[in-house]
Amino acid sequence: MLLEERGGAFYSEAAVGLVRSLATGDGAVHVVDVRNYGTLEGLADDDVVEVPAHVGIDGAVPLPQEPLAPELLGLVQHVAAYERLAAEAAVTRDHVTARKALLAHPLIGQVEMVDALVDSLIAEPVS
Repeated sequence: MLLEERGGAFYSEAAVGLVRSLATGDGAVHVVDVRNYGTLEGLADDDVVEVPAHVGIDGAVPLPQEPLAPELLGLVQHVAAYERLAAEAAVTRDHVTARKALLAHPLIGQVEMVDALVDSLIAEPVS
């Protein structure tokens, strides 16, 4: 019931299917997050991409993908740059890197908003 209210009624079924494939090696296709390793042209090998993959006991093997359209590739590269900076900022807690990350995010990019966000994000204790 709670999953239905949150719009995730089928997440548990997807999770069970994924675990089944990992445990049995049935090779079923699931949409999973994997390191790129050349799956999508124009992204670094260690960028994480969400793509269909055969899943078995040894993990996920991404299915070949058509190149992204230029207008989509640019946006995906933009978000990947944000993700790299955000991960670095989370580890280092560096204000400059956090500011760069938020300025790089395609939905933020406003200096006034970024300064307030960085201060509140960095001030949060690490748990």
